[in-house]
Amino acid sequence: MYVQWEYMSTESITKLQEVGILGWELVSVTCCNQAERYHLKRPLPTLREQITLEQRADLNQQSMVEAEQ
Repeated sequence: MYVQWEYMSTESITKLQEVGILGWELVSVTCCNQAERYHLKRPLPTLREQITLEQRADLNQQSMVEAEQ
C-alpha cells in the first residue's frame, strides 16, 4: 500500500503552529522577496479512515441536535 499526500503552503507562523497540531509536517521553507513560505504535507486518510471520520461527524451532529431538544 502506498501513501497519498495532501499539500499546503502558508506564510504565517501562527498558521504553521495551528496546522502542526492537525498532523501537517513541515517539508521545506522558501524565501522570496524577504518573505518566508512554509510548505507542508500530511497523509490523506484512506477510504476506511475517511468513512470513519464522516460517521463520527454525523454522530456528533446528531448528538448536538438531540441535546438541544
